[in-house]
Amino acid sequence: MTANTLLKADVMKESRWHPAVTTDDIPVAIERATEREDSEIAETVARALQWHICVPGQVEATVENGWVTLTGCVKWEMERRAAEDAVRYRSGIKGISNDITVKPSV
Repeated sequence: MTANTLLKADVMKESRWHPAVTTDDIPVAIERATEREDSEIAETVARALQWHICVPGQVEATVENGWVTLTGCVKWEMERRAAEDAVRYRSGIKGISNDITVKPSV
């Protein structure tokens, strides 16, 4: 007996299904709606950074295989975090590397 057969038997026993009822293994292909091309993600990220009031113009982003890398130099930690927050929940992004450096003006 395979693990799958044992699992089916346990499910039928617990839910008190009729023993004559069986389940079929039906493969289901779910299209990943959140997958997007890097160029699409880059446009969305650039727009988000541009429109966020706390992100200075020195912040740049690159996208590779769905991973966004933020680079640049800012004066405040708040600006660094704001850049990441601006792009965090955009569709298609798999992860973010925040390589923005903070150099306060003295």
